[in-house]
Amino acid sequence: MDNALDQLMHPGTVIYGVVIIVLTFFIRRLVETASPSVKKQADENDPKLSYGSTFSRYWNQVILYILPPAVGALIGIFNVEYLHGADGPAGLGGRIFNGIFVGGCSAMAYKLLKKRGVDLNQALSPSMPPSAPTE
Repeated sequence: MDNALDQLMHPGTVIYGVVIIVLTFFIRRLVETASPSVKKQADENDPKLSYGSTFSRYWNQVILYILPPAVGALIGIFNVEYLHGADGPAGLGGRIFNGIFVGGCSAMAYKLLKKRGVDLNQALSPSMPPSAPTE
């Protein structure tokens, strides 16, 4: 149990979670830029108002929830000692499971922050400089 707690409190785990959030953001931005119809249109209860197509609904209600653990599992394939710690998961299966767990935790943290009003999409997006006032 101490090893699991040490692994959870390892600084690499926090960086792992942040990397998962950032990569998920860029994948989402890439897909939603390539196909703008997959973006959620409105926050109404009626799915016909919220989603423009069946794939849009599938993208927003299924794929975006699976994406962070999947990204974590893909990163877990690589044996990066700093992310997993010196006494972290020994084999490939352990690293993939660790990636799925950290990806799930990072997705929950992202959703909790969003629920509290912190918009990470705006924080990660490049901001435009303020325009000069026109007279």
